[in-house]
Amino acid sequence: MPNSYTELQNENYSDIPVSKCYLPKRYIFVFMGFLGFVLSYSSKTILSVAIVPMTGGGFVSYNTTSKALKADVNWDLQLQGLLLSIPYYGGIVAQIPLSWLSHKYGGKYLFGCGQLLTGITLLLTPVTAQWSVSVFIVLRFFQGFGEGSTYSCMMELLSKWIPSQEKSKLSGFIFSGAYVGNVISLPIGGLLASSQARWPSIFYFFGGLEVCWFVFWMYLITEKPSEHTSISREEQIYIEDNLGWMCKSENPPYGKIFCSAPVWAIGIGFFVENWGIFTWIAELPTYLDDIYNTDIKKIGFLSPLPYLLLTVTSALGGPFADCMRNRGISTTTVRKFFTCGAYVLQIIFIMWACYSQTIVQFVIALSMGIGIGGFAIAGTGVNALDLAPQYSSLVMGFANTMACLPGILSPTLTGYIVEKGDDQWKWVFYISVGFYFIGAVLFCLMSSGERQKWADNPDESVT
Repeated sequence: MPNSYTELQNENYSDIPVSKCYLPKRYIFVFMGFLGFVLSYSSKTILSVAIVPMTGGGFVSYNTTSKALKADVNWDLQLQGLLLSIPYYGGIVAQIPLSWLSHKYGGKYLFGCGQLLTGITLLLTPVTAQWSVSVFIVLRFFQGFGEGSTYSCMMELLSKWIPSQEKSKLSGFIFSGAYVGNVISLPIGGLLASSQARWPSIFYFFGGLEVCWFVFWMYLITEKPSEHTSISREEQIYIEDNLGWMCKSENPPYGKIFCSAPVWAIGIGFFVENWGIFTWIAELPTYLDDIYNTDIKKIGFLSPLPYLLLTVTSALGGPFADCMRNRGISTTTVRKFFTCGAYVLQIIFIMWACYSQTIVQFVIALSMGIGIGGFAIAGTGVNALDLAPQYSSLVMGFANTMACLPGILSPTLTGYIVEKGDDQWKWVFYISVGFYFIGAVLFCLMSSGERQKWADNPDESVT
């Protein structure tokens, strides 16, 4: 009989081949997860670009002449705000049941099928948007329901695939795909909207990519390393010896999870950061059109700049956080430093953006104000794995429910505010700054980087 878990693994996996030219399977998983987030968040963003030419706003420049865009739908500002927010209703409905299902049955199929559903809704968007607003609202709801699988299902997979030493780095890379999606979708959307194929081509392009990604995901990815047919013995043992937990209860302590102050801190952090991000994902093209009268091509290229910086900072934050932890700084201190520090800096730059006098100043200030938020991912984004790795999908389902609320409230509230006049945009900035301040205070007081007592189950059986 083997005397240790590692010896048991060596005995069970001795038939797994080892190749000299070997690409670690966890890196393939990380890359495919990254692409999934890229496409999921591209899908969230593209209507904010398409809605300008769809409603006849903006113009296209050809050499020295400008051509106004024809309106294909008749939507007022409040209806536009509602349509931009509808997917987040679907996301909220999806969070808790999908996190429970992924905890019980695994995340691979739920994550993949969620992306497939999103792709199908995108392919149907050009027809339904012009046919019936009511049908389009239902379609947008199901798009959001499909996108609701991203974080909770991915956290379940991360708890099985990512060694604790690489937790911040690899998780941060996957989550940075959300911001890459914003970066690439806005300029691509602007180019497609200004082409002869016009705005419907945006939805066909990204919907087709979602379907193609789903095929590769189902073929390449398994629920956990032990199910992979070509993983090396060394990699499988390395992963499973360094997950940082072994016990997973069939009856999770739901009451303790949802009453935990550190869990609420993650949810508050997600709400605050997403308020700023979702506000400008939805409203930046409209703001540039209203305040600076920018043509659709420039809108497409200027809008992603904040998310380009956000992509960089979210990718850098993880390695820096792991470096600090490896040097003996407590995980709690690291999570608070990155999250609260990011919020304070964001307050400064968002206020600068509010009072900018030129489009150059505004773009620089807003890019910094949104972009610095990527460092908060090294605080809130992986914190669920610190508190309770075996219940991380449940924690993330709860936190992401709160994260979806800004997607509902912000576009609707912004549409109501700015309908009174362009001079009311300042209140959109003030509200964001207020949330960043509240978030910094509450996260500092409530958060933790330590494993919670309710996550310790030494007498449970290994699953």
